[in-house]
Amino acid sequence: MPKNDADELQTTLAKLVVAHHILHQQGVLSSSSAGGVYVRNPLNHNVFFSSDMVGTAPGLIEGRGDLRGWNVGDGTPLTHPLANIPTTPAAHITVTSEHHIAASLLHKYPSLNSIIHISPSLLLSFAAPGSPSLRAMYNRAAFLGLSVPVFDIGKRYPKASTAGSVAGYLGGLVSRGGAGAGDGVVEKGHAHDMCVNTKGLGDALAEAFVMPASAGASALEMARSLSLTSTPGKEASERQLPDFAVMLLRGNGAVVVASSIEDAVYRAILTVENAMMQKDAMIMHAAMSSRSTDFSLVSKGGGTGQHGEGRGEKMEIVAGIGREWDGGLAADELRDAVAGNKGEVVGKAWRGWVGEVRRSGAYVNEMDELVGGRR
Repeated sequence: MPKNDADELQTTLAKLVVAHHILHQQGVLSSSSAGGVYVRNPLNHNVFFSSDMVGTAPGLIEGRGDLRGWNVGDGTPLTHPLANIPTTPAAHITVTSEHHIAASLLHKYPSLNSIIHISPSLLLSFAAPGSPSLRAMYNRAAFLGLSVPVFDIGKRYPKASTAGSVAGYLGGLVSRGGAGAGDGVVEKGHAHDMCVNTKGLGDALAEAFVMPASAGASALEMARSLSLTSTPGKEASERQLPDFAVMLLRGNGAVVVASSIEDAVYRAILTVENAMMQKDAMIMHAAMSSRSTDFSLVSKGGGTGQHGEGRGEKMEIVAGIGREWDGGLAADELRDAVAGNKGEVVGKAWRGWVGEVRRSGAYVNEMDELVGGRR
C-alpha cells in the first residue's frame, strides 16, 4: 500500500505500465491496433497520464520514460516534467493521437479515474451499421447491460459520411467538408479518419455516455441499477459517472470507463470475451434455426436450388440473427450479477493477470515492485 502521496503517484504509474502489459498479453491491445490506457493523477485530478502512444508499442512500455502527461479538459500536453515523465511538445502530437478521449471523459465525469480505448476486430464488427447490439452474455460481463451504445463519429463531421457506399465515398473525395448533415463539431476540411483527435470530438463522445431522455424510464432505471451512475436524476453537468461502462466506436473499436485502473482493465478484457461468446451463440442459433428453413425461399442471389446455387449476396437466415437477437441476460439477472461482481472479483482477476505477466518473462516494468501481488 502507498505510504505517502509520492508513493501513491508512483504506484499509479506502475499500474499504468502493467495495465498495458496485461491487455497486450490478453490480446486486447496490439502493436498494430489503435488504443491505450489512461489514468487520472491521484494527486491532481486535472492531470492524466498515458503511454507515449506513438513511439512505443503496448507490450514494450517499460517505465516513466514511455509515459506522457496531459491536462484534463483541453487535452494539452504538460509543459513541465512531472514524476520524471517527459513532456511532449505540441508540435510532436500526431493526428492519430486520441488522448482527447480521456481528456473529455475525465473532465465531464469527475468520479472516473481510468479510460481504456481498444480496437479488436470483433468489436469493430459489432460497431458496424446493421450489426446486432452487443449485450451481456454472462454474469461477469453484466456491466455491458442490455445493449452497448455505438458512437458514430461520421455524424460529427461537417458532412456526414455515407458508410459502405462507393458512390458516397467517391463523392466525399470531391465534396469533403462541404455543408451537409452532421453535428459539425470539427472544422471544415478535417480528415474523416475516424479518430477522436480533437476536443470537439472528445466532448461529443463524452456526451454520448449520457442516456438520452428519449430512451425511456425503464432504460434509465436499468443504467442506475447497474451502478453506472452515482447521481441518478442529476443534470449532465452534475453527474459524477456516466450511464454506460462501454461505448462502441464505429470504425474505431470501443472505449471502456471505470473509477479505477483495475476495474477498467477487467471491463476491457471481459468486453472482448463477451463479444466472442455472443458471436458463437448467434452462429449456433443460426445453425439450429436453419434446420427448419427452406433455403430455396431465402436465397438472394437468383439461385432457386436448395443450397442457393446462385450464390448471391447472402442467405436471409444470416440476417435473421441481427439486431433483434435476444440471447443475453435479462434485466433482473443483470442487476443481481452486478451486485455480486464488485470488490474481490475484480481484485482476484487483477492479481492473476499481474502474476501471469510477471511469470511470462516477456515484459519489463521498471516500477514493478510498486504493483504488489505475487512474484
